[in-house]
Amino acid sequence: MIRINDRHSMELIAQYAKVNLGARVESVAGYDDKDQLIGGVLILEDNGWSCEAHTAGFRPNWATKELLWTVFNYIFRVRKIKKLFGRVPENNYRARRFNRHLGFVEEHIIDDVYQGGEGLVVMSMYEDNCRYLKMKPPIVNFPSIEKTDIVKVYQYDQIYSQSNISEK
Repeated sequence: MIRINDRHSMELIAQYAKVNLGARVESVAGYDDKDQLIGGVLILEDNGWSCEAHTAGFRPNWATKELLWTVFNYIFRVRKIKKLFGRVPENNYRARRFNRHLGFVEEHIIDDVYQGGEGLVVMSMYEDNCRYLKMKPPIVNFPSIEKTDIVKVYQYDQIYSQSNISEK
């Protein structure tokens, strides 16, 4: 089950990703069949052209094809963002590898950002580099409207209002 803009998942993902939630933040989060958060993505700093994303996974294999397709479809096609970027500590090799696997490229390293002189890697992606948007849209299960704030997604993207949404 996928939830968009669920406050519970936003707070947990932000805490794990060590991100301060600003005034404008959105999320796409995956839940298991027992309604437990398994992981998700925060979308920050949306200026209409670009936005920043942060991820957190709470279980192995949390980044399902359904979740990743929903995240990138929402960012690039629904929100019409041109460039997605993220900031990763230079020594977080696991996150950097994960991001490269998704299609991000390492654009720049800013030296001496963190204590001890560790740098910060800026990674970015354009829609053309996103392999998940090249796949056939998966069947995405959403909870009822009362459990999530996806009303605006229904309004902006017809693919969500068709037969691939199951109300539970």
